[in-house]
Amino acid sequence: MAKYTLTQPTIEVLKNFAAINPQFIFNEGASQRTCNITRNFIADVELTDPFPVNCAMFDLNRLLNIIDICKGSALPVIDFGETGLIVLHENGTVSLPYANQNVIAAPPKHTYTMVAPAATFKLPETLWSKIKKTAGVLQTTSLRLSVENEKLSVKLINERLKGDESIGWGSFDMPDTVVTPGAKPNSWLVKFDSLEFLPGNYNVVIGDISSSANSGNTNFGVFFTLDAPGKKVTYITAGHVERGKDAK
Repeated sequence: MAKYTLTQPTIEVLKNFAAINPQFIFNEGASQRTCNITRNFIADVELTDPFPVNCAMFDLNRLLNIIDICKGSALPVIDFGETGLIVLHENGTVSLPYANQNVIAAPPKHTYTMVAPAATFKLPETLWSKIKKTAGVLQTTSLRLSVENEKLSVKLINERLKGDESIGWGSFDMPDTVVTPGAKPNSWLVKFDSLEFLPGNYNVVIGDISSSANSGNTNFGVFFTLDAPGKKVTYITAGHVERGKDAK
């Protein structure tokens, strides 16, 4: 048995992870990682209060709902047992069994490196909120990131599905944009609905990334790093090339 005192920052991380994927493997220690179902969006977070054990939950939202129900004058304490965890609160306990880690879609363990950045920019929390609200109104599905003539354009678009026409699009100027000199013209699509971030301002880098699993091979990717001293939060997402340098 290992008792763990919950804090609000940890709960916010768990809520963010649950939005990305309800299945979650707790890692012993501060470093935690999750990914979405399609494994093309990865979240890496360093907790201020490390978890004491390795275990897995099939539905992280169930735990979060129990924590919300059981919180009183203080947040409940979690007791990590051998076969499940127990939420200890002012009026009793609630027990939730662990999931078998073999049935959980574990995130990749590789390390990822940006090897050829095409552009960098800032993503303030207020701008991201505006982008999300615009996407909701326009029912857009993707972010199109384009580099051409050493300029970056960021657009919300609706990819065509079964012949449907787009009902609109949005274009955004990203603060402090720097395009790498000599960057080849290209355009990439990133699925908008996979992007779930903790609140805050982010530094963003787009370009070619490599992983420790595929040494020498690169793919397009985006790094979102939280701009907050003392906090380590990074999201990595992959997209697909929409057009090459010769496309019109």
